[in-house]
Amino acid sequence: MNPCDALQQDWRMYYDGSWMNHRRYGPGQVSVQDTDMFFYRYPDDKVDSNPTRVDPADLLCWWPRSGAYNTPGGAVYIARKATRSMRKSAHAGEHYVVRWGKVFMRSTSTTLMLQLRKGHSLVE
Repeated sequence: MNPCDALQQDWRMYYDGSWMNHRRYGPGQVSVQDTDMFFYRYPDDKVDSNPTRVDPADLLCWWPRSGAYNTPGGAVYIARKATRSMRKSAHAGEHYVVRWGKVFMRSTSTTLMLQLRKGHSLVE
């Protein structure tokens, strides 16, 4: 369910802290404050200190593909896991798991999502 399809009073429960795809900015993290949605971009893998207020109609659920990724620290395999949750968007800690790879990928869900947003690079 995309934010424009949800009730405004439910935005905090569904989308606060989750990763969404913005039509213009690409994947990033959403923050809900009162009745507004703010979008954090990650240029050069650093959080944008000034979030942008966005229209919920421009946000779509973002589900990165599972598979093997080449990262600066080595190759990792990212798998999707089934979960039952009120959160309907791609929150890394609930929907993704590292099957093999470097330990730094497990440190935070933000690290994992930053690698996934760079695109899929299959290891052959």
